[in-house]
Amino acid sequence: MGLQFVVTYHVEEHEGRPPATTYAELFEQVALAERVGFDALWLAEHHFGVQAGAASQPLLVALAAADRTARIAVGTSLIVLPLHHPLAVAEQLATLDVLTGGRLSIGFGSGSAPVEFEGFGATFSPAERHARFREALELLEAAWCGEEFSFDGRFFPVPAARLAPRPVRPLRDFCWLGAMSAGTAALAGEFGYGLQLPRGRAAADYAETLDAYRAARRAHGHPDAAERVAIARMIYVGADDASAVAEAGPAIIRFYEHSKARVPGEPTPPAPELIARQHLIVGGPERCAREIAALREATGLTHLSVQPTWEGLTHEQSSASLRRFGEAVIPRLRSPVPPCAASARRSSRACAEVLRRLSLRGRSNPPRAIRRSSGSAAGCW
Repeated sequence: MGLQFVVTYHVEEHEGRPPATTYAELFEQVALAERVGFDALWLAEHHFGVQAGAASQPLLVALAAADRTARIAVGTSLIVLPLHHPLAVAEQLATLDVLTGGRLSIGFGSGSAPVEFEGFGATFSPAERHARFREALELLEAAWCGEEFSFDGRFFPVPAARLAPRPVRPLRDFCWLGAMSAGTAALAGEFGYGLQLPRGRAAADYAETLDAYRAARRAHGHPDAAERVAIARMIYVGADDASAVAEAGPAIIRFYEHSKARVPGEPTPPAPELIARQHLIVGGPERCAREIAALREATGLTHLSVQPTWEGLTHEQSSASLRRFGEAVIPRLRSPVPPCAASARRSSRACAEVLRRLSLRGRSNPPRAIRRSSGSAAGCW
């Protein structure tokens, strides 16, 4: 399979712009992305102004996007799963997969912004947040069979329930986990889900999480051929390299000045330095395609998560960049490539160590007791 392309939005609010305009421009770009060859749309869940995000209910926005498109998958870069009851999430996903005609693509995450948890009165410790995340995934899987079941959970006990509508395909076909650490990457591999990796890192910085993901997939019997790895990048495509930097430069500086990456007391570096430091992809079509190809060769990614807009870029600028990406970058990258050299060079010793750590972790996380009623198991995978 050739490289797949996802257009990803945090749906940033801009000062003085009505929310209706924000969503109208989003849907205009989603329709454009479908026309120029993108494969999926992901939306990030944010609450209370975190990252200026306006998509506090990304599944509702995804449903609206599905109604305005015909082909691309729609869903989330991540749902902050510990903020929700997993059985309610399962009902929403089962319904949405029907309403979208099987076009759902969903990422889950454990969350990292304290203000989002505090706003809902969910003041969990990091350890509890991660424990809730794992248990929520186990409950989702239990419910997804479509049979009556009960679940002996610490956080989400379910005496007896059956999911409706009945799911028609396994979660591992369309679910992802967002990972900032090797531990979460291993969890994605264990469940057979795709792996979503964050922007702003060099290719070599993903090595530990990728090793953990791939080792866990093998340890739990998931075929290598079904591996899905998405890496996020902020991308701006200009007519040529110089014009791309000139057009996007002010927005790149503004983004940096409002980000956690800024070093207090340090003068703001020029845009070209920030592009390199934050691992943005900015340039003409040839340069962008070359950098993406190098990232793919180094990591073995299967999906590129493209963030085409951020604070400081106008709708017209990001739309023009998105169009150039689809018309001039995607065609250069569609053909399949052999497994990445980095993956081929991975030592058996490193893999064995990852498997050893996973084995030890598994002993401290025994599976929950799940009881099913007798009868057909046709809905299970």
